[in-house]
Amino acid sequence: MQNRQMNIFQRANTIETQLNNLFQRINDIQRIKTKLIDSHINIDQKLKQINNLTSTTNTDENQERLILIQVNNQNKNINKNNLFRISL
Repeated sequence: MQNRQMNIFQRANTIETQLNNLFQRINDIQRIKTKLIDSHINIDQKLKQINNLTSTTNTDENQERLILIQVNNQNKNINKNNLFRISL
């Protein structure tokens, strides 16, 4: 009878140890899952920042081009007027 009780206690202790190990693994997996989610969120934020920078850069480049076109047009008008005056 004592042998049987001893075996039952040993099995109970073994099962308890296995359960503790499983809980530890579950906790590790949950931590990894949280890290992955955080990493995914960070990547999304970085991509949005890059997209915003690209949009801003494109807008800035377009404004720069517009200014250059306006300056060129002004220069052409000045040249045209000068040519007209010279021809008189």
